[in-house]
Amino acid sequence: SGQIGRQTLVWKEGMSEWAPASRVNGLFASAEHAPAPAIATYRTAAPVTHYRPQEPEQQSSNTAISGMVLGILSIPCACVPLIGFPVAVVGIIFSSLALKSSGRSMAIAGLICSLLGIVLTVISAVIGVAYEFSQYE
Repeated sequence: SGQIGRQTLVWKEGMSEWAPASRVNGLFASAEHAPAPAIATYRTAAPVTHYRPQEPEQQSSNTAISGMVLGILSIPCACVPLIGFPVAVVGIIFSSLALKSSGRSMAIAGLICSLLGIVLTVISAVIGVAYEFSQYE
């Protein structure tokens, strides 16, 4: 509105913090005193904004975290090849998508863990097949 009220927060040189205009000497003139100093010498407090939209960087970081978590999960899931393989593949996909984001180190960790999960899944599948064939001999 362009006007300063008694509760408007103001600041001027020499003040340690913002204060209501009613507490600043000389800002509001009484009837028997001289006019108040120019309002231009005082600054009002800027409005506080609490809304913060999610940035694309954060979404990329979430992809990196997802890739890393799936990569880590693919290692114990390798004991059951039908579960370990899909988890590792999805971990590789998420980690690969996040390689160019701010979460690059997490994406690399997810990629390594997912590849290790695939190797362990293949080893687990070979051991399982070998065990089944040994039962028929």
